[in-house]
Amino acid sequence: MINNINPYFTPFIETSNTENILLRKDVNENIDVIINNLENFESNMVDKGKINQYQYVIDKYNLGLNRLNNPDIKNKHSKAFVVPLTQNDKIDMLGFMRLQEPYIKYSHINLPKTSIYQKANLHFFNYFYFHQRIFRA
Repeated sequence: MINNINPYFTPFIETSNTENILLRKDVNENIDVIINNLENFESNMVDKGKINQYQYVIDKYNLGLNRLNNPDIKNKHSKAFVVPLTQNDKIDMLGFMRLQEPYIKYSHINLPKTSIYQKANLHFFNYFYFHQRIFRA
């Protein structure tokens, strides 16, 4: 039953145009990606019932759902093991985008072992300066 309703929760479909695809593979981790449906990292999105064109749309590809399975529930020494319930999302990769070092350092602000002092210092990251330098080139 879950496999029957899973496509309704997937916000994308696989492309039929495989001309520029470098790799088509199941994801092994939850991953954020920039969608490039049209060209120049632009995509059509539905917003308030209208189709609009946006640039740098970020989407998330997810792992499939899992469940525990215990083959012998009457035996108290039997162990449950993880069984996949749905498949992982498939990703069609056109390329990789590498960010500069300041973006990588700033991403440490969300890590659980980053101290308050480090977070306060990372807060002064000038995002807009680097954003304009990268995307205008």
